[in-house]
Amino acid sequence: MSLKNLSSSSLHNLGFDGARESKEQPSSSSKGDPRSPQDFVDYLQEIRKPADVEVGKVHKLRVLLRNESIMWIDAFIQQGGLAGLLELLYSVLKIEWR
Repeated sequence: MSLKNLSSSSLHNLGFDGARESKEQPSSSSKGDPRSPQDFVDYLQEIRKPADVEVGKVHKLRVLLRNESIMWIDAFIQQGGLAGLLELLYSVLKIEWR
């Protein structure tokens, strides 16, 4: 079953009524917001080696990816966040397999 085939009442019952998304806009345009997807994408691109990773920032990113709106997560992915996260994981795995 796809979301396109569901009625709006079914979507509302499942919690997909868009209420959260309409209140929250992706904050990629706000430079001062430390929770914006672009801030985390920039951070992931700045990391040169796994030893430079701040555990607190990665933990915050994990929490945001779990709890933020779909729009926030989509903005994170579209801005290159997933690629940056995978590059970081790859560099950690390279260290582990030495």
